[in-house]
Amino acid sequence: MSTVDPAAERRRQQIEAGPMRVAHLRLWSFVAVCAGLWGLMAYGITDAMNYGLTSSYLVPAQQPPSDTPPLLWMLFVGAFGGMILSFFVNAALDSVFGLWAGTQATFAANLTGMALGFWRGAVDRWQPPQRVGFTDPLDGAVQPWDAMTWAGWTSQYWMPTLLLLIAAALAASAMRAYRKHALRERRAREALTQGVRVPGTITELHDTGVEIYNQPRIRFVVKFTDHLGTERWVTKTGLFDPLAVPRVGDAAHVWFIADAPGEQDRIAVGFGSDEDADVAELTAGR
Repeated sequence: MSTVDPAAERRRQQIEAGPMRVAHLRLWSFVAVCAGLWGLMAYGITDAMNYGLTSSYLVPAQQPPSDTPPLLWMLFVGAFGGMILSFFVNAALDSVFGLWAGTQATFAANLTGMALGFWRGAVDRWQPPQRVGFTDPLDGAVQPWDAMTWAGWTSQYWMPTLLLLIAAALAASAMRAYRKHALRERRAREALTQGVRVPGTITELHDTGVEIYNQPRIRFVVKFTDHLGTERWVTKTGLFDPLAVPRVGDAAHVWFIADAPGEQDRIAVGFGSDEDADVAELTAGR
């Protein structure tokens, strides 16, 4: 039997979920704009390809003028805008879905935009041949296309397909990475809220040689004694402020589940004072 009115609880959840839905809508709108810029770049590429492609299967009298492509600006605006915006999109997705999932999701969205832009650009900008597979000169000497001409003309089909297949593979990999990230987050919070807290000491530090957002990714080992008096060591990897990288011998805070003190995935590690130890774990203890 519940002591809470179900209707009131549903209203409370809807009110709390409102800002979250708006935030997600803004995030995915941001992702769509970024993907659209890459699609704009791909559209500009097809326009730039028009003269070179059509000159391989059309006689000079039928070819478009060899002037500067009229939509060349799309290529540059899309490329530079997409690269700049991708940094912000990647950071936003990383904060929601985790580092690797966010990065792969960003690439998947951008490749999808490029695929759609290339397909639409080929349909709109490429001048079709009189007969697919043959060049029809005015003197009647019909010539079959060579392999390069076939590859160029059919790229309107195989290029978007290839990009979409890569995007799908990245999206699937991003989902797997997100599930692992969500599991780590859930276990870390479980350790923080339900686990036993004990002091620990850093015994090893190893620089992985990787920096993300100017933060070095460091693998560290923390020694602690569990509630039964057994000495244990846990290895974690995390990002650190370059001005606040811990050192061997520094103190740490360790949370573990009493029933499973040896399961490293269910151990959380934090640094700093008692007041900010919980926050430190969520940013550096993964």
